[in-house]
Amino acid sequence: MTRELRESVQEWNNSKVQEFMRQKEIRWRFNPPTASHMGGVWERQIRTIRKLLSVLMNQQQLTDEALQTFLCIVENVINNRPLTVVSDDPNDLEPLTPIYRVGQIK
Repeated sequence: MTRELRESVQEWNNSKVQEFMRQKEIRWRFNPPTASHMGGVWERQIRTIRKLLSVLMNQQQLTDEALQTFLCIVENVINNRPLTVVSDDPNDLEPLTPIYRVGQIK
């Protein structure tokens, strides 16, 4: 897979890609391959998913459909986790989550 990705990247028209990124003010930032501590937030999410998959895969063999369903459930859990403090006060707003739901923000 790494070879295929490397070959695909080499086929890019670098000048067009860089011009597009400059216009959109996009900057690439790469973490060193062995420095997972530099991406703490997403590395923690990856660890959570790996742990859940490991437990599930040790218990049973999944079909493609079951794995897809499981990953959809995991995606839903991750996208609905609160990014802000969750209050016990019923008058407070709902906590901010990564997923936007129609009608949630007014």
